[in-house]
Amino acid sequence: MTLPTTAWRPRTSQPTSATPGFGLAELISALIIVLLYSFFLELLTRLGRIQESASYYVIMLAGAVFLFVNASRTGWFKEQRPILIVLLSYLLLVLVSIVLFGHDYDIWLYRLRLSYVITTAAIIVIFASVRRTKVVILACRLVLVFSVVINLIEFFHPSALPVQMSSTPGRAAGFYGDSNESAAFIACLVPISCLGTRPLVKGLIYLVSLIGVYVTFSRGGLLVWTALVMISEFLPARAKSLRPAQLGVLVAMGLIALVLILGHDAILGFLSNAFHNNLDDNTSNRMRFGVNDASRERLYVVMLGLQEFARSPVVGKGIGYGFDWSFYVSVHNIFVQTLLESGIVGAIWLGFYLFAMGSRSFPYGIWNVVAFCIIGMFSHNLFDGPRYGIIVALYCTIPAMFEAETKTGQSAFLGPLAASGWRPAGAALPRAPRRPWAVNRAKPQA
Repeated sequence: MTLPTTAWRPRTSQPTSATPGFGLAELISALIIVLLYSFFLELLTRLGRIQESASYYVIMLAGAVFLFVNASRTGWFKEQRPILIVLLSYLLLVLVSIVLFGHDYDIWLYRLRLSYVITTAAIIVIFASVRRTKVVILACRLVLVFSVVINLIEFFHPSALPVQMSSTPGRAAGFYGDSNESAAFIACLVPISCLGTRPLVKGLIYLVSLIGVYVTFSRGGLLVWTALVMISEFLPARAKSLRPAQLGVLVAMGLIALVLILGHDAILGFLSNAFHNNLDDNTSNRMRFGVNDASRERLYVVMLGLQEFARSPVVGKGIGYGFDWSFYVSVHNIFVQTLLESGIVGAIWLGFYLFAMGSRSFPYGIWNVVAFCIIGMFSHNLFDGPRYGIIVALYCTIPAMFEAETKTGQSAFLGPLAASGWRPAGAALPRAPRRPWAVNRAKPQA
């Protein structure tokens, strides 16, 4: 039998339609990550160059437009509906607090909470409209590298920067202004930045991000980084046993952790003496193992917050109570803060919020919940403004981006993910049509 003269080609996956181009959703999403996630607009606001709040109105308007455009897509709305409904239901808690306690607190706190809800919902709508996931992930990688570079410059040569950005001298913070926020935001970029990368590049991202987090002296930030690296490395694995590359990463991380644990105090002492002789004792002791003044203070305000919650367990003390009580430090715990402000009603809402985040496609929902819970254990201001809402929106919508890109045409970026066995929930990667020369792969006989 004579085979066709057409040259033999291997059968590969081909897009069922044209690969989507760079559109308005991709542009707005990239700007949100580059300008807002990096806190660059906040820096410009502090310098008096621009008002960051104006960007939130633009995002809200863009979100409304994309929601109107996508309203006819039943599947799209069904996927985003749980998180949007739970987010918007927080408005009821704000309304109850205004009715019962509105006269006791400053209006700016209510504005921050409303900004978090509405802006986060708008960002979710915008991100879910993206058709080229690579644009978003490249923006995340750019912000990660840039934030680490700024942190290193601020730590080693703070005079090289035009302004003092860190609120605590000696601790790097970059454009974020707060060292704990800087560490948390850098760590949260790690899992997304590693999507579609090979082990060597992934290990480099781990190392670069660890350096950027370490110079912030944030214990919570280090914990967030460790947890997200571990779950991003092992949760997506579809194999029943560890692959050699994964085992190598695990061994390398174990060795690095051992070195940091055994030589932690010596490393920290060297850095403090070599670069920050004016570092106060409390700040230099923040990263040492054991209890210090900062730990005692936070434990004290947590216990005080629980005591105040017991006095009004149903609806709490009202939004903003943790800021205006007699003790000068707020509760550094989002869970205790929610109990203190909104009582059991707020705790129920928070449970539904975590469930809505965790119900995303595996493993992104788990990443989202883990990051929120760990950061929330050391922070009280996750709902104060829309900044952390960008992280929630990223993890909630990454599956939708992949699914949309898969339906419209598999890009080169999806190749490594597809090869590892990843599939978006409820979707299958397109298969190529059979070709005459693909029926028989055997080479022609002489």
